[in-house]
Amino acid sequence: MLVRIYMGMVALTIWLLTYAGYVHGLIHIDLAFEFKQPLLLAEGLAQAAVHHDWWYNAYFCAAEELTAEVEELALPLVDLFDMERADPRINTASSWELARDGTMMNARDEILQLAARWSC
Repeated sequence: MLVRIYMGMVALTIWLLTYAGYVHGLIHIDLAFEFKQPLLLAEGLAQAAVHHDWWYNAYFCAAEELTAEVEELALPLVDLFDMERADPRINTASSWELARDGTMMNARDEILQLAARWSC
């Protein structure tokens, strides 16, 4: 939300794309901050800028909107992992498909409900 307010939609899009490609850009950015490496930061942002946005943006924006509506208690990530494993619809949503073709196609609503309950 703060990114959208202060930096606009371009920054929000880049921020969402850091998660594209199974978070490689995000890993580079995090390591750049941790070890104070500006070139690694540039590499992570460049990776984010060139990645596709097949379904990441739609997923993250839907989860953010749903978070405002959720009335259940927020949970830590480890509890949500356990809940995902216990949910038969999520657990069997994919076998060999990519995440966007399997899990997110077959159990999108269930995953969004859990994502909306995440707290840091």
